[in-house]
Amino acid sequence: MSYLGRRGTLAPLTSADIPAGIVEGTDVAFLENASGTQNLGGTYSTERMYLNDSYTLTGNVTVTGHLALGSIADEDVVITQDGTERTITGSGTLESGRLVNDFQSSLTGMTGELGSGITNNAGVASGTIGSSVTGQNRPYFFCSEYSANTSIASTEVELTVWTEGTNGDPDSKFSTSTGRFTPGVAGIYLLGTRIFFEGAASSFARCIIRVNNGSNSDVYAEKQGTGQTIQLTRMEYLSETGYASVLAKSHTNSNALRGNSCHFWGIKIA
Repeated sequence: MSYLGRRGTLAPLTSADIPAGIVEGTDVAFLENASGTQNLGGTYSTERMYLNDSYTLTGNVTVTGHLALGSIADEDVVITQDGTERTITGSGTLESGRLVNDFQSSLTGMTGELGSGITNNAGVASGTIGSSVTGQNRPYFFCSEYSANTSIASTEVELTVWTEGTNGDPDSKFSTSTGRFTPGVAGIYLLGTRIFFEGAASSFARCIIRVNNGSNSDVYAEKQGTGQTIQLTRMEYLSETGYASVLAKSHTNSNALRGNSCHFWGIKIA
């Protein structure tokens, strides 16, 4: 068999092969209407779908193809007459229904995963996103001060008595009695602390952020002198049952903590 021009299987038809005006809107099987009300009348012999808030019979309707009427409103599709008795006949198929059958205007109680393509809450009228949605930076915590006057010697001391800041632990994952943050959600966390040591000029203090009971290497910082502030951050993977806490020690002489100048915080970042 010979071919005149291009063989179809090797050179499929493209839009460049169709002259302007040959294919009209009425030739397309799917039609999305922008108007609030769609008028119905005449013969529907092809595949046709409308999405409208309401439908009105402005003439007799004959369906020999497939006519689908849809709505995204929180109500069933209703077809009304224009004041004159009309008929719907034909051998085809007429069906209707809501595009969203279980309409929900609030996000309360909904869970799921936000994809990378979602950049804001455009189109959401109201609602809150719960902690179970995986796209959020939760859980997190913030301790505004250390609540005990603790003397720090050469033995490491785990700081256990913290005061949480306002809304500093919305998911209740930090224990103010043990000083440990146990996230309950596996992920990568950014942890930070600021500890103020009061001591003699010759004192040498160390601050430590420890995770998973020391199974990971400690991250620490040291300073020497009177009234030393040590600030420390750490990024670390925590399992659901892993935890993070702050420890302190003094290599030479004794130190005491100034509680209202001490902070501890953490947040899930990935």
